[in-house]
Amino acid sequence: MNDESSKNRILDCALTLFSTRGYDGVGIAEICAAADITKPTLYYHFSSKEGLYKALWQEKFAPLRHSLTAAAVYRPRPEDYHHDVLPVLAGIIVVYSDFAQAQPTFFRLLSSLLFAPDGSPASVLAREYRDFQFDLLLSLFTDIARAHGNLAGKEPLLAASFPGLIFSYISLGATSRYDAEALARQFMHGIFS
Repeated sequence: MNDESSKNRILDCALTLFSTRGYDGVGIAEICAAADITKPTLYYHFSSKEGLYKALWQEKFAPLRHSLTAAAVYRPRPEDYHHDVLPVLAGIIVVYSDFAQAQPTFFRLLSSLLFAPDGSPASVLAREYRDFQFDLLLSLFTDIARAHGNLAGKEPLLAASFPGLIFSYISLGATSRYDAEALARQFMHGIFS
């Protein structure tokens, strides 16, 4: 097995274990056994369990980071409901949904981060990725609030609650583009929509 193939096998096995049992529930020996490698091989590629976890997040999150950054752009058109906030929110839902379908194991790990206790090793190690999502959505809702003054002051709440709604939606198996638009409408108008 060459170096790159060993590294990828370690990442794949670690992802499966971390996504099913959590960061704290997995030891180096288990990862090595699952990847059929020795500890020195793991340490050749990754300095530690933390280093492995960070490398996993860096590699697997990159496509989502790119897609979310492209989708979270608001172009104000308040006079045209169907081309204002709705398509941006629906687009973000579609990005997460498509990512969950393409990378279900990593998406499960990403979802678990929403509920990881603050200060836990998993939360600390993946904070950069959680913060990226929050900051991106905060920026988006700040832009939206400039065109829709009634949202001013609510941007942090919107940025924090929108991913929870999306992740719940995806965990229930709803993934169509129609569902994404319906969910965006639900978020925009609440239970009376």
